Amino acid sequence: MDMKTTNYSENNLVTLQLKFNLAVITKLSLQTDSLSLTDTMLHALLAVPAITSVSIYEVHQTKGTSLATIADISHLSIKLLREMPWVAKDGSRISEFLYQSVLKQTYCTETSKADKSVHIYIPVLLAESSVGHVLHLEFKEESALHGFINNKHAMFDVFGNLLKLFDKLERDTLTGFFNGNSLEKSLHNYCNQAIKSAKESNRNAEQVWITAIRVAQMQNIALERGQRYADEILLNISYFLEKSFRNTDLFFRRSIGDFYVLLPCNDEISARLALERLMANLETETSTALANHHFHIVYSVIKPELTPMVQLGELVQGLNKLDAVKSRSVIQSINEVRTQT
Repeated sequence: MDMKTTNYSENNLVTLQLKFNLAVITKLSLQTDSLSLTDTMLHALLAVPAITSVSIYEVHQTKGTSLATIADISHLSIKLLREMPWVAKDGSRISEFLYQSVLKQTYCTETSKADKSVHIYIPVLLAESSVGHVLHLEFKEESALHGFINNKHAMFDVFGNLLKLFDKLERDTLTGFFNGNSLEKSLHNYCNQAIKSAKESNRNAEQVWITAIRVAQMQNIALERGQRYADEILLNISYFLEKSFRNTDLFFRRSIGDFYVLLPCNDEISARLALERLMANLETETSTALANHHFHIVYSVIKPELTPMVQLGELVQGLNKLDAVKSRSVIQSINEVRTQT
């Protein structure tokens, strides 16, 4: 091959890389929330031949303060949100290099001793926030990683900046859950993304159930004991909720003591069983932060024909009704609440 042919091939490769970058950046810029943004990025990366798998993790500062204050991993909660392709990865086994990428706030690489594959962990962290993300890419070999990363800085920059922006707009500042405004504006989109994630995880789910969980008397607790004390309770509850449900379930905090969870399930029996397990765990919990608190839970199936505000309004009415008549923890469907006098 002569020099002219070599230069042509190299130029052609650069042109293809630029086109790929531009196409992905264009798609990313059209997304309207963090879940669709992440979905777009993961699918784009998985289409690259050199990449064998992609994953994204969510990072929480368990003390409710900013990620910039993290000094060691004991205050970090990390969970696997999505993996493509799905291989039933053990989400509880977190690589030390992933932790280091968060602590150092820069990407870290790791080479597998078993198959020589190379892994890169790219943190996407908003310094003043208690929540962030880490993108994990697996490459067949080290040369493929360096070749890809060197030509994709712009794409990662755009993804990182947009994800930070969405996290700032969508997240509750205390718990790191999605906030009430996001739930009200994008309920149906969150449902679609939840079903997609469930199916990717080899779970057959055609419906989404929304659950409203109220910590009874939370407003009074804040007034009597102070907001700092109330925040500690809420942080412990949010951490407990994440441990009690699946990685593909979505969590929201809409008001001081009201949490919402989206559960992709095929039927009411499955949704109810998940909530009964939660209640059983809450009732046996002995920690100071959770003991002696009552929880009122109302749930219903998401109906695409109804607006988010109508469906959320029904749940709030259900919670208010339980507050008026129930002094103990209870789970009821919205239909059960309606039939009460």
